Formats: sequence, structure tokens, C-alpha cells
Amino acid sequence: MAKRTPGDLIEAEQEALFAEEAALKILPLAAAFAESSLRTWITLMVRGMALPAVTISVFQLAAEGPVLLQRGPFHSSLWVPPTYGGYASAYWNMVAAEAGYDGPKGVEGWDVDHYYAKARADVEGYGLVRLGLAKASANRSAGAATEAPIKHFEEKIAPGRRSPRRLMEQDGYTPKDLADSPNPHVRHMDELMNCKVLGFKAPGKRTGLTDAHDAYAEEISRRTGIPAEAIRRNLRELRARVTRMQAALKAVA
Repeated sequence: MAKRTPGDLIEAEQEALFAEEAALKILPLAAAFAESSLRTWITLMVRGMALPAVTISVFQLAAEGPVLLQRGPFHSSLWVPPTYGGYASAYWNMVAAEAGYDGPKGVEGWDVDHYYAKARADVEGYGLVRLGLAKASANRSAGAATEAPIKHFEEKIAPGRRSPRRLMEQDGYTPKDLADSPNPHVRHMDELMNCKVLGFKAPGKRTGLTDAHDAYAEEISRRTGIPAEAIRRNLRELRARVTRMQAALKAVA
């Protein structure tokens, strides 16, 4: 296997995300309630889309739970519990083993990131979150601008409203059913997260969408066939939702 440089690694990961989005016509998978949820979704995806085979195995064990390796359909991904503190080290170990990467454990200007905000996943009850690289500047601005308000809103105003455990209990499942049985409860990246992972800063409360976001929408559209205007609309709607959450938090402060 040819050894890969940091640039190779970043390019391959982003190309795989484009391929997944193009195949599914939906943003890449980001969080799962449990290993059984992930396996169920993967089985349905591969069967329904005639995609290459996917395997899921335990990469390593941690006190917080198993760290899972997903091989395929487009590249290898690591899934970790949202509370797992060793996620960055686990990611670099994975790309060394799976992608032939022999560079430093850390790439200047890039962060190992969770494709679904780890604090939000923990609040909502998701047991596994997918890892990948994100542009550091976009990652850190998104944390303050969008991820923190959503987390605080869900903690203080609408706790657990989208929790898979809560949703499934409403459908007649018990906690024991959830622990013992496969279920399809997963979450995909949203447009703000995808924007960040691809190196674009999230739309600001005051600035809204900029020329950079138009460029992002056009690039996603070119790569996936999804209409650029639909992508811009998603960004505007998500930015408006975060603004409403910030207003609600301010009202109860």
C-alpha cells in the first residue's frame, strides 16, 4: 500500500464524502443510537443502493464503549462514543492502519472532528458519532456560532426532544427493547456541519450567506447533482433556526 501524505488523506476523505452524498442524495451519516442502529442502516443502504460491501468491526475498546471501524462503501470511518476523550488518537491510529498514512498524528490547520457535535449527541442520547477531519478555522468558529447554541437550547429548553430513546419509547418500545433489539435510529450531518467539514465557515447571525457559501453550494451541486438552490435554502433555514434558539435562550437567561 502506498504511503499517504496529509494532503492525500484530506483529499481522499473529502472525495469519499462527496461520493456518499452523491449516491444517497442525502448528507453523510453522522451519528447512531447504538451499534445495532448503525448496522441496520448500513444494511439498508447497501441493499437499497447496490453499493460496495460494508463491514463494521471493533477497532478498539474504551471505558466509554467500543470504538467501531466501518470499512466502505467509499472509505474507512471510525465511530466513537460521544464522551470518548481519546478520539483523536484513535482516528490517527485508524488512518495509519487502514489508509497507509505515515505522517504526523495531527495536520496543521485541520482538526479531528465529530460529524455530529459530540456534546449534542450526548444530550440527545446517541451512542456513536462518526469522526473525520475538518478545517480548524471553520471548526472552531462553528462551535461558538452554531453548535453551542443548539446544545444549550436542547439542555435548557427542549431536553431530549429528538432523543432516539424518547422517540422510540413514544412508539411503544421499552428501554430494554432499545438495548436488546436493532433499530434504525441514526442522524445525518446537517448542511452547517458539512459546510464546516469542507472548510467553509458557517453563515453568521449578522452576515448570513456570503459569496463563499454560494461557492460551497455550487461545488456540492456539481459533485452530487443536488440543486445548488436547495443547498442554499438548507443553509438559510438552519441559520434561522439557530437564531431562533439563541433568542429563546436569551429570553430565559
